[in-house]
Amino acid sequence: MASTLPASLGQTESVFSQANLQSFADILRSEWKTLRSELNRILDAASINHVNHPSFIIGFSPYEWGTEQPGQVQQRADFIDRYDRWFERFTLLFPSAIPTIADQIQDADELIRSWIARSDSNSWSVPKSIDDAFKTASRRLAPFEALIDQRAPSADAVVLAIIDTNCLLREPELATYASFLPGRPTQLVFPPVVIAELEFDGCGHAFVQNLQRGHYKLGVEARHERLRIAAAFDELTVMI
Repeated sequence: MASTLPASLGQTESVFSQANLQSFADILRSEWKTLRSELNRILDAASINHVNHPSFIIGFSPYEWGTEQPGQVQQRADFIDRYDRWFERFTLLFPSAIPTIADQIQDADELIRSWIARSDSNSWSVPKSIDDAFKTASRRLAPFEALIDQRAPSADAVVLAIIDTNCLLREPELATYASFLPGRPTQLVFPPVVIAELEFDGCGHAFVQNLQRGHYKLGVEARHERLRIAAAFDELTVMI
């Protein structure tokens, strides 16, 4: 479970609490619920026509999407744009999905794109009625939320608190970060860019001064006190 600590940490402790800490899976679930509600509104406003093709024409679907009202095309375009960004992050949960899961993801994705992008209004993917569309969507899109649940963190999951430079400028005492999540195992993560920034211009910063004093038990085995800072940053890099 990962979270980036807010830059305003040193100003108010209420900004960062267990109540507003969300995992990647939790954020995806919340965004999916919003997308799902919007999809329902699009379907509810849509219409489907039955098409009587001449007997000599074969291979065409007997159903097609009906004429849209002003604004509905833009609504679908906006939905696809938001869905694309969500789906790209959703697939990060399953970088090497087994065939069964990959098929579920592909089936749900294809349904949304065929119904919303509508590159072919007379496609065989067009349902026979709006009621049928809602039933089909419930069945074929259900794997999205179920798969997110599989990646939800357990109650005893380790919280990875990603520390940025602004956090350390406002609150150099590392113990403060863990205190915001009492009872939760927390691991502080220092991205390489943060270490580089502190090495470059943080010599007078309280965090660096604490390192020099051996306050965090980092670099304490350095051969000389003047080497403690370099040794501490080396240890932080190894942790990452």
